[in-house]
Amino acid sequence: MFDKLSLTGDSGQAARSCVQAMARHELYPDAKNVLQLIQKRWKTGILSNADDDYLYPILNKLGLTFDVVLSSQAARCYKPMPALFLEINERLGTQLNEVVYIGDNQFDDVTGAKGVGMRAIWLNRNRIERDHTLSEPDCVITNLVELLGILEDWSL
Repeated sequence: MFDKLSLTGDSGQAARSCVQAMARHELYPDAKNVLQLIQKRWKTGILSNADDDYLYPILNKLGLTFDVVLSSQAARCYKPMPALFLEINERLGTQLNEVVYIGDNQFDDVTGAKGVGMRAIWLNRNRIERDHTLSEPDCVITNLVELLGILEDWSL
């Protein structure tokens, strides 16, 4: 990108700085407690378009653990490609129709999950207007606390 835009500077350092800045993000207040409650009953996984150099340090910093962690770097493709969703399903040892995928991006997350037969919940914290040209989520929530009731209702 530096070359394409005729920028001077160290593109590698710029990329490293970007990753370091992203790693300073904090969890939303509802995230850790809800995740712990969910993990008492169900398997959990994280599927991220982030590279390993960013993903694993941020999970460690935030103290988050999952049964399965899969990055696009490891899978060699990006969401919403079906291969990524199929791979996390295989690693979890679940059936596609048993999986509830929660994501904050209608295109990457909802389209990808629905495309392989998973249920998809769109975590739309910023109340972005839905793009009706994309896959429709099974449910839309604005915070993770709402997720607990939905999972109970779906009797997973």
